[in-house]
Amino acid sequence: TKFFDVFPELLATSKSTYHEINLQDLLSHRARLIRFKNESEVYPITDYEKTLPRNASYNQKRYYFVKQVLQYDPLPLYDNEDDRYPNAGYIAALLMLEKASKKDWDALLEQINNDLGIYCHNGWPNTYNKKQPVGHINPREWLIDLEENIIPIPEVLRKYHYFNQTYELVTPISISVTNFLKFLGLHIQGLAGEDNY
Repeated sequence: TKFFDVFPELLATSKSTYHEINLQDLLSHRARLIRFKNESEVYPITDYEKTLPRNASYNQKRYYFVKQVLQYDPLPLYDNEDDRYPNAGYIAALLMLEKASKKDWDALLEQINNDLGIYCHNGWPNTYNKKQPVGHINPREWLIDLEENIIPIPEVLRKYHYFNQTYELVTPISISVTNFLKFLGLHIQGLAGEDNY
């Protein structure tokens, strides 16, 4: 399914390079959306907040975020040697899924959990168990005067961390090792030809 078949109203304001992108492109990192890996790609995306309606829902925030992303120049043509992993692609794909199913992300995740008999948590691992890991940063990349390579994100910095600009819109999925192995087992069965989902 093409993205603009689902959201035709966004076609006029989007770069023409994106006009043919589809769900598979978004999920396989071939849509050429910016990656949010450096400051030049991270900070301009706050532009979308200027157009948000007051008290916008997460679905509305995702919509305005993707609308803004589609106005930026695309990455160069895909090169297997380069990193093309964009969180924005997942957000655009999620918008498509929400519209097609008429369910929000939380309801879709709950349905997947029930259907597959697994439990995925919507959010960082430490939001449901304080003993679980939290998000980390590299002090050298943040120009923090520390010797460590990785430290937990201090709460005071969390809202400024560039990951949080996208994670607010599609939060990370946390899953236990046991449930993840079960999920991988279902994939293997599917690859072997079993119609299991």
